[in-house]
Amino acid sequence: MPPRNYRNSSRRSRSLGLLLGGLGVFALLTVGVIGTLWIAGVPLNPFASREPVDDPFMVRIPINATPIPAYARVDRSHLLNPSGGGLMVQKVPPQAAVGMSVVGVDQNGSHVESRVESIKNVDDEVVFVVTGGAEVRQGQTQSLGGAIMNVNSIIGRVVKADKRAGMGFQETTFFPKGTPEGLAGATPPGMRAITLDATRLTGVHSLGAGDQIDLLASIPVLGEDGESSATASEVELLAQNAKVLRPVYVRNEVTSSASLMSGKTMQNVPKYEVAIAVAANDVIPLQNALNKELPITCVAHSMQPTQDDESELVASSSEEVRVPVTVRPILAYQVVSRDAFVSPATRSIKMAAISRQEADRMDVITSVNEALGAITRQDIPAGRYLRQSDLLKGPPQERSEAETSLEAVFEGSNVSSDGKQFVAMLQQSEEKSEAPAATAVGDRPAVTTFIPPGMRGLAIPWNDLYGAEHLQIGDTIDLMVSYDLERPGKEKITEKSGADTTVLERDVIRSRKTTRTYEESYAFRGEPWFVATKATVIGPLGFPAPAPALRTLQDIDPNRQASGRVRTSLGGPPVLIAVSDLDSENVAAALATKEALFSYSLYGADIQQRGMKRIAILPGEVVRLERLDESVFESNRRGLMHRYVSIEDPRFVDAIEADDVSHYYGRVFSRTKKRWEPLRHSDFLPEGTKPGLAATIGLCRTITVVDTRYVEALAAFEEGDHVTIILRNLYQIMDHVHYAGPYRHRPSSEVVVEDATIVRRELETVVIELTDSDASMFQAALAFVKGLNVANASGNKKDDKSGSDQGSGVSDPRERRSKSGNIQDGIPSLVAVGRPRLSPLSSLEVSSIETASGVVTKIPPVDPESALHFMDVIVGSKRSVWAFDRE
Repeated sequence: MPPRNYRNSSRRSRSLGLLLGGLGVFALLTVGVIGTLWIAGVPLNPFASREPVDDPFMVRIPINATPIPAYARVDRSHLLNPSGGGLMVQKVPPQAAVGMSVVGVDQNGSHVESRVESIKNVDDEVVFVVTGGAEVRQGQTQSLGGAIMNVNSIIGRVVKADKRAGMGFQETTFFPKGTPEGLAGATPPGMRAITLDATRLTGVHSLGAGDQIDLLASIPVLGEDGESSATASEVELLAQNAKVLRPVYVRNEVTSSASLMSGKTMQNVPKYEVAIAVAANDVIPLQNALNKELPITCVAHSMQPTQDDESELVASSSEEVRVPVTVRPILAYQVVSRDAFVSPATRSIKMAAISRQEADRMDVITSVNEALGAITRQDIPAGRYLRQSDLLKGPPQERSEAETSLEAVFEGSNVSSDGKQFVAMLQQSEEKSEAPAATAVGDRPAVTTFIPPGMRGLAIPWNDLYGAEHLQIGDTIDLMVSYDLERPGKEKITEKSGADTTVLERDVIRSRKTTRTYEESYAFRGEPWFVATKATVIGPLGFPAPAPALRTLQDIDPNRQASGRVRTSLGGPPVLIAVSDLDSENVAAALATKEALFSYSLYGADIQQRGMKRIAILPGEVVRLERLDESVFESNRRGLMHRYVSIEDPRFVDAIEADDVSHYYGRVFSRTKKRWEPLRHSDFLPEGTKPGLAATIGLCRTITVVDTRYVEALAAFEEGDHVTIILRNLYQIMDHVHYAGPYRHRPSSEVVVEDATIVRRELETVVIELTDSDASMFQAALAFVKGLNVANASGNKKDDKSGSDQGSGVSDPRERRSKSGNIQDGIPSLVAVGRPRLSPLSSLEVSSIETASGVVTKIPPVDPESALHFMDVIVGSKRSVWAFDRE
């Protein structure tokens, strides 16, 4: 067992070794940490300064050290570094400024606005070398790259929006110089700042300062009883393009309350408010909505910049045009104002997009300025765009005499060798007149403004004009008047029965004579007359404003006389119609007639259709060899009628189009034209031919007028037909001649006129053209037939036993007439027979006419004596004549 002291000394030596080893490890760790910090650049002296070494050769841009609220004025405290006390700046390496714009003063004291080309170091101060070689020191720089470098240009300015710390300053950061701080300075020019209760506005809590918004309110619609409807409402724009000056913020408001237990107490109540700038005209509507406690909605505008795809979208809609649309009705004959197009929901003109082709087709007004001050011709409902036809047109330009009278045009054409000149004068169109504008709001032009030159305005009682309530200003009509040809009446009948006499009355229908045809007079029941052609309505029912036709009708007794017969009273306003000077007397005469009914026919839109052409047709019959002028149409209307036909229709290939009819004025018709027939070039004789029956007489030919009673069947042929006139008779063998046959009467005929042409056919006479030699023969035969008829009609019967030049004779003929007056059996008569429709040829020139079917020879005569054989028998002193048939 070791000694006790030895054990203690061994224990102490072990403890000392452990202590020395721990100290060595600690020393090694300390050296390692210090070396690591030294390598990392951390200062080892804790008492040394911790600020970095300031490099003087740096670009220093002033920044704010603390946040700056919107609409606040910048002072020096906003720019001081709270830790170091100096101005807060943002250091930028000088080379980063190369290429930036710079504004400042150069070494010569001149103002410089240029771009940094390079950097120079002058005594550790940054010097900017600009384009052109000028040098601007950093201390003389006003702005660099848009950032303000001069602190004096920053202090005292008012910022537009909240500015967080550590940001530079630009000119766009501030309001213009001289703007005061606060909401008044932030309010845009022309607007008013108003603070509103944020709880009254829907959608305002998500808005920020500077946002543009519209304020809308829902207004209840009043019912027919004058009370607000709980369900119906309409939106109205209270404020447009408003601006949020200060978003929703909380303001504590001290309020007091009292109670018996605790007495009077004070407490803070939070108030949520928002500051908004609105237009001056929007303050009152907005405040009225707040006073009525109406719900108000905030609608934010888009703040995004325009993108490229949006410009492409606008370009793609170039085929569309935006036109104004009415938001409220415009009554007839009212002045068009801007309020009719301004939407109460947007406070701007309501526009709609339609295709450009549709706008051009309907002549839509594309700008409100085109219609402002004009007068509407009819009620315009809400939600419809305005057309030029909806506005009243002013008087047309003054027209020359050549445009108002076809006769004047024709007379002028006779002295001019150029036929196109007067045609151009005739077809000259009126210049388009502008819509009349009112001189003041609510003022309207006089009704005489709408009377065209050369016309007269006449008033027609509305209860005499059938359909007057459908007329509008500017309508073009043909005014007609009709009369009854059948009138009811009473007839007295006297009856005798012995000594008693009785007078009775019965209803009868009396008829008046008329020159109209059976078709025109509706089986001789009525007689129509055109009293005015192309008249213009200048004052329809209900004119002048403000009451249009329908509203006027509500105040008039509807029980008017629809038939217009026997006018007893005139009710309601008259209809004003402008007619030409030529028609004014006709209308006045019709107005003086009590038993007259006015009616009208409207002119429709005359639009040329594809594959169709407009041809001229005649309103009445035109007789051959008359001249085409305006007198041809006076019987019905002063102007041609027209119709549309297919271009490929073979019936109208050679028909004259309506626009070309004026080329034929003064030409003579070659044939009679029936009613409704189209005009053709072949209907006229060569240009220069004068009218009259002698217009077509050829050489060695003549014209004669024949009574159809003396030439049988002549009235059955048409104009231009060729006929042969034959004299027919009954040949009687004389009594002293002995005849052994069964019949002593034999038929005979002779060609009097070989070829005659029908020139004109009228009611009881026919004009024929024939050769001179045939004319003499025809007149002799006609006199022979007339003489016999006159003698027979007077009872003077004569026996002509000597016979005619051809050996024919009449013995005691049995004269008998038909209802038509033609001579019949037993009396010599003339008869017309038809020939092929060829050009007129004289019978003296040819012996036969060749046709496609063969040869047509002359009509041979029938001589009854050529069929008999006569023999003289002499017995002693007696002489007798015997006749035998040759066959």
